Amino acid sequence: MTSRPSRAPDALAQEFVRFSVEVGALRFGEFRTKAGRLSPYFFNAGGFDDGAKLGRLASFYARRLIDSGLAFDMLFGPAYKGIVLAASVAIELARLGRNVPYAYNRKEAKDHGEGGSLVGAPLDESLGARLRAEHLAPLAPIDDPRGTAAYRREAAQILVARCLNMLGSPA
Repeated sequence: MTSRPSRAPDALAQEFVRFSVEVGALRFGEFRTKAGRLSPYFFNAGGFDDGAKLGRLASFYARRLIDSGLAFDMLFGPAYKGIVLAASVAIELARLGRNVPYAYNRKEAKDHGEGGSLVGAPLDESLGARLRAEHLAPLAPIDDPRGTAAYRREAAQILVARCLNMLGSPA
C-alpha cells in the first residue's frame, strides 16, 4: 500500500482553521454526518454570525479562489447557507479587483415576481456554448466544506438545467 506524500498546510489554510476554531464554527470531537459517517470535526458556517466574521470568511474564500488559478466567471451559492457565502465572496472579490456575478437557487420555485427557482445573474447562451463535461468536474459550489458529493452534483445539475432551459427557450 502506497501512501500519498503529505503536503504542509499553507499559511492561509492555517489562518482559516485558527479563525474558524476561534469563532466556534469549527469544532473537534465525534460527529455523525447526514450521510451517516463519523467525522472527527464539525464545521458550522452559521458560526460566522456577524459582519466582521462573515467579511473575514469571505476574504479567505476569495483569496483561495484567486490563488487557485481556477478559471471562473460566476459564483453560485446553493440554498441556504451558500447564498450568503456566494454574495459575500462576490463582494470581497470585487474589493480585490475581480468583479464577478453570482446567482443562487431557491428550494422551491417562485411563481410570482421574477419567478423561477434561480435568482441572481442571468446565464446566457454564450455560457451554454462553453459548457462541456470537463467544466462540471471542478465545480465547487460555495457552501459548507463538508457538503456531500451528491449535494455538489445537485448544484451542478441546477446550473446545467438552467443553462439548457435557456438555450431551448425562444428569445
